[in-house]
Amino acid sequence: MHLWDSSRSEYQARQTEALCSTLNIPFYVVDSKKEFDLNVVDYFCREYKRGRTPNPCIACNQHIKFGFLLSQALSLGANFLAT
Repeated sequence: MHLWDSSRSEYQARQTEALCSTLNIPFYVVDSKKEFDLNVVDYFCREYKRGRTPNPCIACNQHIKFGFLLSQALSLGANFLAT
């Protein structure tokens, strides 16, 4: 799952891909920057401006992990999903 453009995320993706190769597990990177910005970052900023204490993890789990990412995994024919 690709959320940010950073050298660290590229490094982590390469490390994970190498591990998956060793374990003979298919590896995919899903670009979810747009969905993350719309459903998590924007939500956080909106709630914070209203003086509330937002919980971005709830929004991420609902919309990204168990929404967008799960649908992407299922469309690839995956039986399992790891984040």
